[in-house]
Amino acid sequence: MREGESCATLETMTKPLLQVIIGSTRPGRVGIHVADWFVEAARANGSFEVEVLDLAEIDLPLFDEPYHPAMHQYTQPHTHAWSEAVSRGDAVVFVMPEYNWGSTRPSRTPSTT
Repeated sequence: MREGESCATLETMTKPLLQVIIGSTRPGRVGIHVADWFVEAARANGSFEVEVLDLAEIDLPLFDEPYHPAMHQYTQPHTHAWSEAVSRGDAVVFVMPEYNWGSTRPSRTPSTT
C-alpha cells in the first residue's frame, strides 16, 4: 500500500491490463497453444486483467498508411481500431514464432503502428 492509500482505495483500483498479442498467423500454427497456456497462467496469477489480441483475426495489412505511425494520423479503419486496442494496455506480451532468427512480418507490423 502506498502512503496515503487506504484499503478501500486499493479495492476500487482496477487491475492493469496485460495484452497478449499472438503473432502467429499461419494455418496449423502452434503459437495459439502457447498463448493459451500463458493467458491461463496470467489470469490464475490474478494481478492483471488479460486481453488477447490475435493478429490472425485482426489482419493488419502491411504499409497501407501514408504517414509515419508515430504521427497517429491514420486513414484506415483497421489501423484506428488497432491503435485504440493497444492504447488500452498497460503491459504487452508478444507470443510469436521465430523465423530465420527473427520475428515474422505479421509480428513486426503491429509493433510499428
